[in-house]
Amino acid sequence: MPSSPLSKSNSNLNLWNKYANIWDFLLLQIFFHFLHKTSINLLKEYLKDNIKILDIGCATGNFLFKIQKINSKIELYGVDFSPKMIGLAKNKFKNIKFYNLRAEEIDFPSNYFDIITIIETFHHLQDQDLVLEKIHKILKPEGILLICEPDINNKLINLFIKLLKKSHIEKESKFFNQQQIIELASSFQLKPIKTKKFLGNIFLLFKKS
Repeated sequence: MPSSPLSKSNSNLNLWNKYANIWDFLLLQIFFHFLHKTSINLLKEYLKDNIKILDIGCATGNFLFKIQKINSKIELYGVDFSPKMIGLAKNKFKNIKFYNLRAEEIDFPSNYFDIITIIETFHHLQDQDLVLEKIHKILKPEGILLICEPDINNKLINLFIKLLKKSHIEKESKFFNQQQIIELASSFQLKPIKTKKFLGNIFLLFKKS
C-alpha cells in the first residue's frame, strides 16, 4: 500500500528535525558559506534600510544573520518546516522573526516584502505553484525573488542527485532545471533579471512585474 501524503510529510519532518542537530557543523556550513556569499552579492544593491526580507526554508537562520551583519536596519523574517530548526534559530538570533510554517502556509499581508529568498529549498516544496502564487501576493511591486537550486544541467550534479534520490534524503524532492524554473516563475509575473552559476548551483534573480 502506498504511503499517504501525511505519512510522507511526517517522515520528512522527522528527518529535518534530525538534520537540525548537525546543521551548524563546520563542513556543512562551509558549503553554505559560499552559497550565502554568492546570494548576498547578487542582492547587495537591494539591501537598503528599512526593507523587509523573507527567507523561505531558513533552517537555523544563518543566511538572515549574515544579511543583518551587512545592514542592521533591515527587517528580517524566516520560515521553516522543522520546529527544531526554528527553535535553534530563535535561540541564536533574537532580532529576527522566525516562524515554524510550511512554505505553502505562509500568509503575510499583500505587498509586504521587498525581497524573498529560497536557497536550496525549492525542490523540497510540496507545491511549487502554490508557493510562487503566495510569493507574488506578498512581494511588493518591483520586489525581488532569489531562487538558488542545484544545477541539474550539470552532469556531475545530476549524477549526485540521482544517487541521493535512492536514499531518503531527496526521495520526494522535485528538481527543476534553469529553464523550467524561469518558465514556472514567469507564469506568476516574476520576470528573470539575472542568473549566475557557481559551485554546482544556479542562482536566479526575479523581479515582480
